[in-house]
Amino acid sequence: MDRDNFFQTSDGAMLYYEDRGRGTPLILVPGFMCTTRFYERNIGELSKKCRVITFDPRGYGLSSKTLQGNTLKGHARDIKELIDFLNLDGVVLMGWSLGTSAVAVYAHEYREYRLSGIGFIDAFLSPFAHGEWNKYKFSGYKVREYISGRSLWFTDPDKYHRYFFDTVDCKELTPEDEKWITGEISLTMPWTGIELHLDTCHTDTMSYVEQFTVPTVVFAGNSKGVPACVSEEACRRMKCPHRYHYYDHGGHMFFYTDPETFNRQVDAFIQEEIITAKRGGERS
Repeated sequence: MDRDNFFQTSDGAMLYYEDRGRGTPLILVPGFMCTTRFYERNIGELSKKCRVITFDPRGYGLSSKTLQGNTLKGHARDIKELIDFLNLDGVVLMGWSLGTSAVAVYAHEYREYRLSGIGFIDAFLSPFAHGEWNKYKFSGYKVREYISGRSLWFTDPDKYHRYFFDTVDCKELTPEDEKWITGEISLTMPWTGIELHLDTCHTDTMSYVEQFTVPTVVFAGNSKGVPACVSEEACRRMKCPHRYHYYDHGGHMFFYTDPETFNRQVDAFIQEEIITAKRGGERS
């Protein structure tokens, strides 16, 4: 690692990123409190055919712990600036968990600027919203209960980190996995994390999926923390070409516990929906 692994945003934040491989640009956005390391079982295989960019979003991992910009719009702006910094075009922008909300806001705010495809990995969209489709524990605007739970981050960080594992609900994780994961999520400070998470809960990102025009792939898992019905509702609302894959194992981290299947499905989406469509457009 050196200075070349960081780029500076327009408001002065330093964001850590990694850039590997050649081909269709694929940006993988981590979930809440998570980092580039969570994709360590995906980058190697996917970078054989794609240019894979991973990064620690503002406030996470090795990136700046700012007191500003910790909103979905701020994170979407950071993604745009990273795309411009690397001069990428035809990007497949794929997010996991809360990262799906950042992807949705990016597509909405910047009208799918430089995108050729979108990916949702266990979508976390509009968590406060009312609706039969929303089985998230704080649906129906249970704001008081939500804030009480987040206060654990200050009063009992260890218990709060256990809450993360309860949400992930992944029985396949080993003690060694839990150790490095705890180390990574501990790099996110409460003052940056709570602002972003609460903004995400208030933002109606579910309505944005109706505006998608580029091909989209949606992956859903079986965790109790992030119910698959959210991903299913997103698919019902999409008017763009889209694919849906469900994992009955691996909880919220199925892409980590079953990387062979996940990597193969991502590759198929890019090869069949992005590259083939591009070649067809060039021939016509």
